[in-house]
Amino acid sequence: MQTSTRTIVSILGLAISLSLGGVLDCRANGKSFRSPDKKYEAKTVRAKSELHYQVTNLKNEKVVLVTNAKYRSPNDVKAGRFSPDSTQFAAAYHYGHGDKGEHTWVGVWNLKDGEFVQGVEMDGYLLDIPASVFRKVEQAEEVAETELYKASDARLLLPKAADRVARVEDVKGWINLKSGGWPVVIVRPLVDEEPWFVQPEVEGVTKKGLFTTRAYFGDAMTPAGTEFRILILVAPSKKDAEEKYPRGTTFRSLPADLSTSDPVEVIRR
Repeated sequence: MQTSTRTIVSILGLAISLSLGGVLDCRANGKSFRSPDKKYEAKTVRAKSELHYQVTNLKNEKVVLVTNAKYRSPNDVKAGRFSPDSTQFAAAYHYGHGDKGEHTWVGVWNLKDGEFVQGVEMDGYLLDIPASVFRKVEQAEEVAETELYKASDARLLLPKAADRVARVEDVKGWINLKSGGWPVVIVRPLVDEEPWFVQPEVEGVTKKGLFTTRAYFGDAMTPAGTEFRILILVAPSKKDAEEKYPRGTTFRSLPADLSTSDPVEVIRR
């Protein structure tokens, strides 16, 4: 009897998982699995006809979190994973639209309070979430706790200066919660007298002041090599940001009464 290569790989994967003290990663196949410390359990649940992961604290049987896709359009979760130290949970969703083509968005949540931490995008349709998603989050939080608090009110984390960007990209930033306010991301093409364009609203900010939102750099006709400048405005409040700076608002000069981050210039690829 012949043994297929896929079967061998599956057996090896199971052996590795068991050697780590439990299954860390699971495809969304209806089966539940537990965190390495056995304190949490994840299982898929239906919510409004969509499939997501629900994580429960086994000690008090309370639901810690229910994952969600990056966008509000219907999307089923494809895989989930606990971090090796049992402090976070990641869930993967697939997307195939826009300039990025087929890619996987992985959301990461804290198990202690269920708070969303960060989203990470990767090329292709992944069914196995790499541990690197947790390292990226740890690095971002470490930066936020050290270097960023030296900044005035806000700072752009990604993209970085001179990065080449697609038409649509995630923008990650930090805002100083001690000074209050709410971030508003704006983008301006460095062409002639083009104005600043307000990007989609920031829907949430973590307790450490980190946030992620989507930004647009031109359209389908924008030539490669076009330069753009990104900036974070600090509005007095979330309500003020939504009412005075809704998505699509344009202006020629920066509001004199708002503090800003240092600008970052990127290049359309």
